Amino acid sequence: MSAPITNKHRLGEIGEKLVAYLEDAIISEDRFDIIKDLIDANGCQIEVKTQNRHPGMNVFSIQADKQTNRDKCMNVDRLIFVEYDSTPKIKVWECGSRKDFVRYRTNAMTNMLGWPISQMNLLHEVNSNELATKMRSLSQAEQFRK
Repeated sequence: MSAPITNKHRLGEIGEKLVAYLEDAIISEDRFDIIKDLIDANGCQIEVKTQNRHPGMNVFSIQADKQTNRDKCMNVDRLIFVEYDSTPKIKVWECGSRKDFVRYRTNAMTNMLGWPISQMNLLHEVNSNELATKMRSLSQAEQFRK
């Protein structure tokens, strides 16, 4: 029996499909691929994280204690973040150096690794109210919960 598909998974799938389309990449056939999410036309492995930026810190982040996730982010050829916010604009960023991260704890005392957005390259901006609304509806971020 397979694991249930959560809103978090659905949000991630939206980001992966968007990056696959924009970057001419192929989505991994294995939903739980521990190496990468996509492979681009040049054979580069891509990990995609779909999230809004951490308020006040200007970083995109992952939980430091989830080793498989951390290993994927650190070892793929390309780490890409799909950002949504309260506007119709969706931004696609590529993380340059994986070594330049910050460590911090959330209010719930979760250990996090964050990469400064100021050190990323903006690859694409997509203006889609429909897609951004869908992403917010699946979000776990406090500012989008109703």
